[in-house]
Amino acid sequence: MFKILITAPSLNENTNISGISSLTKTIITNNSAYQHYFHFIIGKKDSESKGLKWLLNQLSLLPRFVLFTLKHKIDIIHLNTDLTPFSILRDCSLLLTGKYLLRKKILLHIHGGYFLMRPPGKHSIFYYLIKCMLVNASCRAVLSEVEKDEIYKAYQIQCSVMPNAVKPCKEIEQKDFSKKLTFFFMGRMVRSKGIFQIAQCLSELTSYFNVLEIHIYGVGPDLEEFLKQLSSIKGLQYKYGGIVRDMKKIQVFQKSHIFLLPSLFGEGLPMAMLESMNYGCVPVVSNDASMGTVVKNGFNGYLTEKASHASLSENLIKVLTNRDELKELSTNAKQTIDRSYNLEHYINSLNQLYKTLIDNDESSKFFRDRVRPYHVR
Repeated sequence: MFKILITAPSLNENTNISGISSLTKTIITNNSAYQHYFHFIIGKKDSESKGLKWLLNQLSLLPRFVLFTLKHKIDIIHLNTDLTPFSILRDCSLLLTGKYLLRKKILLHIHGGYFLMRPPGKHSIFYYLIKCMLVNASCRAVLSEVEKDEIYKAYQIQCSVMPNAVKPCKEIEQKDFSKKLTFFFMGRMVRSKGIFQIAQCLSELTSYFNVLEIHIYGVGPDLEEFLKQLSSIKGLQYKYGGIVRDMKKIQVFQKSHIFLLPSLFGEGLPMAMLESMNYGCVPVVSNDASMGTVVKNGFNGYLTEKASHASLSENLIKVLTNRDELKELSTNAKQTIDRSYNLEHYINSLNQLYKTLIDNDESSKFFRDRVRPYHVR
């Protein structure tokens, strides 16, 4: 059994909404029989401001990281990151310290971020730092072939493909798409998620307000403004449900029909999207990063063009008017998860990667060439 340091923000869903945290919690919960994980917290809580306390915490990060690794006699560092400016600055220092000072194997696991699909210019400090991380990692993992190709095109570095996954639910009740439809958004309340596009499009669907309602779950800096915009739409039925987890989250998936995530940029492969499809919800999402590798337009959901108000409106109207299609889309969404984003296969592949990291210096090549279990057929 290997001792693995895995990085992520707080795993407490009451104080933090993060796809990386959600996946990390899933890995630790479902793989503890085979690996011994030690969670090293990086990143701030949603409600935490960047004040003096935050600054002191950042300044002490590297010493704490070194002491944590030595104390727990870590074998592998599983470094989760997103390609955003602050994460790059922070995680590059952790990676180099882990490799050259602590002499540990490093799995660099990339989860979206601003620079993922729009790499910085070659003269940018961020280009240099990203390439430095990619070159010095023992192995690199991204969430889809699309991301792999983008990384190679920008940096000439090969990555393994390891999409996020969820534990398939065995039995689900068939959803009734003939009556009022419940749309929902679940995640961080930030502009980049397309939340204000949702509000704008809903304001133009007044003739459908008798057959739809929207529920909002999560927290974030733009929550107040988002709810203000929704409340200003006369006749719209909406509900804010705060943060949901465990059985309450499952109940949301069971009772809802349409998952909304028209992200503008920075996505990887959202866990909330996979979880909702697992319960037969139909996704209406933008074609950002890896989401388009899961959602096939008109087969298991609808894809909207990024930052296109017209495209999102068209798909919302399609959902509301083409009710006969939704049952088949729902079934296909569920089957997509069962077939291609199965947590059991994911854990087996992750454990194989850990083993080859320890056993073989050429582990990244081994994993890239032989372990590629997830593809939407």
